[in-house]
Amino acid sequence: MVCKKQTVYSHLSSVIWKTLNPITGYAERPGSAHRCQKNARPFVQGEEQFGDINIEWNKKHLQMKGFWAQHFVPKEMWVKRVEAVLVQLEDIKRDAYPLLDELTKWPVDNSEIQHKLSNIEAKALRILLEDAGSRGVPPYECRDCDSVFLNMVSNFHNIFIPFAAWGKGNWGWHQKVQNTISAQKQYEEDRRAFTYEWRKVRR
Repeated sequence: MVCKKQTVYSHLSSVIWKTLNPITGYAERPGSAHRCQKNARPFVQGEEQFGDINIEWNKKHLQMKGFWAQHFVPKEMWVKRVEAVLVQLEDIKRDAYPLLDELTKWPVDNSEIQHKLSNIEAKALRILLEDAGSRGVPPYECRDCDSVFLNMVSNFHNIFIPFAAWGKGNWGWHQKVQNTISAQKQYEEDRRAFTYEWRKVRR
């Protein structure tokens, strides 16, 4: 028999000991014929015990409940804020992508492209920290889309980090170009994943 420790995240945080049936792979319910031996159980001790169930109450529940209540926004408001960020991303792409295409050409004016992409990085960072960061906590049905959205915006900013004013001395030109191309590919993958989730939210 194998003992499994499972943490439940809700208004209480509990640690549950269960016995896994080696044939079915399912956990036996507490009180069944098969139980974990005491010496095979985790060393975690909760505040309350009910048979094989060991409960540890989440002491920060009320604090977290207040945080979520304060930052929760209706779906309509969350959608409008995300849409506003998407418009800004497209505006930046119109300026940035022609410059990114120039990176693979030769000869190229390194100093001019460095300066332009450095300014674009600052804009992308502001969008990430201010606009995307203040979108609020969406309803549960939007959480998957929201997670992919944040990944997408973050990786969009990663495209320009090699040219950031605060990091321009960290890499040589060739390394900057390679890092930028890699981040751009990752962003495009994230964009496709976001588009899929976005369509589900907008149905």
